[in-house]
Amino acid sequence: ALDLFLAEHGAYPEGTTAEICALLLGRDVRGQNPKQLGYIDAQANELNASGEFVDPWGTPYRIIIHSAPRVYSCGPNKIDEGGAGDDVAN
Repeated sequence: ALDLFLAEHGAYPEGTTAEICALLLGRDVRGQNPKQLGYIDAQANELNASGEFVDPWGTPYRIIIHSAPRVYSCGPNKIDEGGAGDDVAN
C-alpha cells in the first residue's frame, strides 16, 4: 500500500501513524491524497480507536518512513523492540 501511494503521489505519506493509516484508507490529510484514493482495506477490528492499524495482539503496527518505509508488529509480548526480539518485521 505504501509503494502504491508512492507511485501515485511521488512521495510516501507523512504524518503520525494514524494520519498515514487514514491516507492509506483513502482520506485526505493536509492535501497528501486529494483524490482520496484508497490503497488498503481494513475491517473495524483491524483498527484501534485512534484509527491505527493493529496487529493480531491489538497493538498498533509501527510505521517508519525514511528513505524506505518499514512496517512491523511488536509481536505477542507487545513490546517495541525495534523490529528485533519477537517483533514481526518485514
